[in-house]
Amino acid sequence: MPMSVALSNSFLATHWQTVVKGAEKAGREASRNDWRITREVYIGETDKEARTQALNSNLGRAYQEYLSP
Repeated sequence: MPMSVALSNSFLATHWQTVVKGAEKAGREASRNDWRITREVYIGETDKEARTQALNSNLGRAYQEYLSP
């Protein structure tokens, strides 16, 4: 099942193109009905606490070093 992280519409568009190419290479047909889009959610006691903890965790590091660039 293809799965993407929802960062932006243009980012997702490139993911779908990759899914289609991979399916074609495997002799399969890609279906948007099978595609899942995920979103990270971090919950804390307060919004401020959740934001601080998320930004100073592996989640924040992943965005800063991998996903955003």
